[in-house]
Amino acid sequence: MCIAIAAIMLVFVATPKQVAAQKYQGQVVVGVNGAFSLVGLVVTSTFHAANTIAGVSTSVIPGISGTVDYGITDRFSLGVAQFYQGANVKWSSYQDSLGNTVTGNFHYRFARNNTAIRALFHFGDNDDLDPYFGLRLGYSYWSSSTNAPNIYGLDVTKLIKPHFWPQAIFGIRYFFTANIGVNAELALGFPYYLSAGVNARFGGGK
Repeated sequence: MCIAIAAIMLVFVATPKQVAAQKYQGQVVVGVNGAFSLVGLVVTSTFHAANTIAGVSTSVIPGISGTVDYGITDRFSLGVAQFYQGANVKWSSYQDSLGNTVTGNFHYRFARNNTAIRALFHFGDNDDLDPYFGLRLGYSYWSSSTNAPNIYGLDVTKLIKPHFWPQAIFGIRYFFTANIGVNAELALGFPYYLSAGVNARFGGGK
């Protein structure tokens, strides 16, 4: 992530251009990011550490984050965001909550979603480089499915209840055309700690 931010800054510095005040009021920016968190590590560690199951394999995809931000003023935007991440665990035998050893081809799939609103302050003074920071407030909810009965102790969706999570965000966007750009974000709080992706902006003319 630090490399991505440094690369964006390097492109900006190395490209001569006239510095102009950011025209963000009335502008819509749509973003799609790959996002990274520790949830996949927690799920993987939980199943591998359990001494009641054997033949465990896990696969976790990075989170996918979509955002839409609207410029209320040249410096302030409000937006909505959606985050999704899924994981799949497979194993060949386990001891259920009744003490029975069960063998077969078992799976546990889970998905976590976070639906949020976010407020961002934009402090850049260049049309193409857009650094920002802000706050995101999201509602997280989980879903799961399995073909193995009586595994309540390993079902993370039973242990983590849906609730609201705040998140502090620091990010930067660089637009290499009038409408298309890239961005990176560092975050403190749920549902991810870093992300990177592409953006498209519309409206809010000079």
